[in-house]
Amino acid sequence: MQHTQRRRLLRIRVLVLTGLWLLTVGAPGVIADGNESFSNSSLRGAYGFLASGTLNGNAAIAVGRYTFHGDGICTQSHSFNVSGVTPGGVGPIVATSCTYAVQPDDTGTITLEVSGFDTFHLAFVIVDKKKE
Repeated sequence: MQHTQRRRLLRIRVLVLTGLWLLTVGAPGVIADGNESFSNSSLRGAYGFLASGTLNGNAAIAVGRYTFHGDGICTQSHSFNVSGVTPGGVGPIVATSCTYAVQPDDTGTITLEVSGFDTFHLAFVIVDKKKE
């Protein structure tokens, strides 16, 4: 009788753990908050950005705007200022090519080509119910 009781408890534990795992991990293709998978069409509209770092060893800051069209194509323009090199800033500079790819888990990448610079590869995450 104790053996039967133990097996029953083991089955209940396995079922409970499986249920918890499904609640926390979720089913494939579904985001944990219940939304459908993300895609390029999840990203539409204009978003601003601010970036800082170094350019050729000098402190630099850039501010700009991406516009995503929902099909993997974007436009981008920005202005920047490099410490000691460009007083007052330079811009606007418009990207010659801007493409993006959104993964089902809400992450993505942008490939950006700017005349006179290299190709830039950036990463992003979509948050706040596709608002940010």
